[in-house]
Amino acid sequence: MGASFTEMVGIEFPIVAFSHCRDVVVAVSKACGLGVLGANMFTPEQLELELKWIDENIGGRPYGVDLLAPPPVTPEKEEDDLEVIEQRLPTEHKAYVDSLIERFDIPAPKTDRGHIPFGDGGLIVSRRSLQQRLEVTLEHPIKFLVSALGPFDPKVVRSSHERGIVVGGLVGSVKHALKHRGADSPEST
Repeated sequence: MGASFTEMVGIEFPIVAFSHCRDVVVAVSKACGLGVLGANMFTPEQLELELKWIDENIGGRPYGVDLLAPPPVTPEKEEDDLEVIEQRLPTEHKAYVDSLIERFDIPAPKTDRGHIPFGDGGLIVSRRSLQQRLEVTLEHPIKFLVSALGPFDPKVVRSSHERGIVVGGLVGSVKHALKHRGADSPEST
């Protein structure tokens, strides 16, 4: 039998707290659990500031980062484009989102990309922005890298493992768990 999760990430209690708040991440890790920063709402520049603050305030305790890892728009194309994603959204979906924006007086997104809420620094993420956030994240002493959208590219998984980083996935079905489990196998490259 292999090491337990608590042993792999260096925590005393099997408590994992996902938060966009760096203070919560630090508090949980200092209490011998594992704080995990939800990083998708941050630009790469903001993420660098958040992780630097965590590094300076966590007292050497382990922590993690949660990134959304979208699949490529097309299998043969590694980088993708938010305009392509927007084109795939059904017209009814765009109309519904627009009606919610109007009904609840939601401020306009900080993007010129039309119907994509939160642009490339929010709920919809491109492979390009994932790569930028990964580059920032992997410059910090994290112990856990997790995706709530899909498995990371096998190269990212292997590179993370080489750095001593445990890679995980938040899943809602057995099918998705199996995709994450197979992400570091040679056949999946």
